[in-house]
Amino acid sequence: MKFDFYKIWKFLANVFFPRICLHCKRDIHYLDDNVLCPSCFQNLQEIPEFYCKTCGVPLEHGAHCFDCRKPKNENPECSIIRARFVFNPQIRSVIHSFKYHSKPYLAKILAGWLLNSFERYPELKGYDSITAIPLHPRKAAQRGYNQSELLAEIIAEEKNLTLLDKVVARKKETKSQAKLTRKERIANISGAFEVLNAGKAKGRRILLIDDVATTGSTMQECAGALKKAGAKSVAGLVVARES
Repeated sequence: MKFDFYKIWKFLANVFFPRICLHCKRDIHYLDDNVLCPSCFQNLQEIPEFYCKTCGVPLEHGAHCFDCRKPKNENPECSIIRARFVFNPQIRSVIHSFKYHSKPYLAKILAGWLLNSFERYPELKGYDSITAIPLHPRKAAQRGYNQSELLAEIIAEEKNLTLLDKVVARKKETKSQAKLTRKERIANISGAFEVLNAGKAKGRRILLIDDVATTGSTMQECAGALKKAGAKSVAGLVVARES
């Protein structure tokens, strides 16, 4: 009789540490490596066919959203923002577990999902470097890690991109953007970032990584700091985009 020791190990691990869906909390089969149950995984929403070609927000039709068509927004600091998913309850549960519940191992899963974006968005392949939206030092100490840095490190290795580690810092501790209006978000994040080593950014085409984009104001502010330091261009890539 042959024993499948991998299956036995997985079964025993599940006995002592049962695996549950991060969203609905149902049990997940011990051989399933996903973090969502099949039902919740199917409810993840990919960015639809129509989305703003500048800020990446999902659209019902057309190529650019109302805000990006305004003359003052014609030349954004972050030239494009792309996302893998629409920010819905299922992806929210995964991201919040990653950020707020000490689950850094989720970086590998989320980065894997993000890597598929390079096939859908071929324009991302023109970037040679990668960095992450930084956390304020106080928040990074509380959390123990910067979730966006973990994603950037994995993507850099998989796509052979230059990792610009600690090249930009958050010098201002800002309020949570979650419940602010668009105008308040822009004011809240204004002047929040500084580039620590302009030489690393100069002439680079930089891919800027974050977990979620709501209005894109954080991406634009950070990209502006990188452009001011000499970056040739900056694009944003996020796990999820609010609609």
